[in-house]
Amino acid sequence: MSAAENEIVLCPYNPEWKTNFAKEKELLRIHLDGEFKSIIHIGSTSIEGMDAKPIVDISVAVHELKDAEYYIDKLSSIGYERSNGSKFEEWILLRKTHNEQKYHVHVMAHDSGRLFKQVLFKVYMEENAEDADLYARKKKAFLVLDEHIWYSMNKEPFVDEVNYYALVDILWKPSFWKKRVQDIMGYIPFPEIFTATDFLPSDELVHALFKGTNKYEEYKKMFSSEAEYVGLIFKLLEKNLPIEKLLEITKLTDGQLECLQNRK
Repeated sequence: MSAAENEIVLCPYNPEWKTNFAKEKELLRIHLDGEFKSIIHIGSTSIEGMDAKPIVDISVAVHELKDAEYYIDKLSSIGYERSNGSKFEEWILLRKTHNEQKYHVHVMAHDSGRLFKQVLFKVYMEENAEDADLYARKKKAFLVLDEHIWYSMNKEPFVDEVNYYALVDILWKPSFWKKRVQDIMGYIPFPEIFTATDFLPSDELVHALFKGTNKYEEYKKMFSSEAEYVGLIFKLLEKNLPIEKLLEITKLTDGQLECLQNRK
């Protein structure tokens, strides 16, 4: 990769990113000939108002992940090539530049934990302006290192933390999250997250979402603690205690308590 290609530039949000994605999505749809479940605009260019590297990131959720050459054969005619050095087990990274717009296409299985994390991050950033602003400011600070590897490594802990808070937020607003995920992906992966009243994710699910991060054990512990807490609240709800007493014991807000009562 040349020095110019390695340079990281953050640009103010550009509405053309959304337009360019829509055009590219149609091209991908045609050339993949139905061999996908969803085509999703991900990353910072998909979040309105977010400063971002001017690269339109697109995730293609396929029914069954095949080897890289299969997708290169399908998409080389519209300019895609395999990204240099991209040797990932979970997904295949392709890239192209057209009319000065760079595109990265991430091909992965429709039930990939990585894909689900991308969607959770997108929704959380869109719904939490303060955290989105913090992320934008952190990215600018990371630029002082001026290398792709260091920029990515510094972002990763924050992204993982946001994904954790997104999963916890599903505790309080399962219907909202289910609708947003459905609207973006066109289907619901890991449906147990939106239906389990005690929200105790399996080891397999936590591993799928967070494997490779240095906080894996910490996340498992936090999830278990959160699940036990919510399980206790459900037991309290069954006792039909006065609302004032429930608020005092649980330290919840009126809105959070109402969400759990509706979910009970």
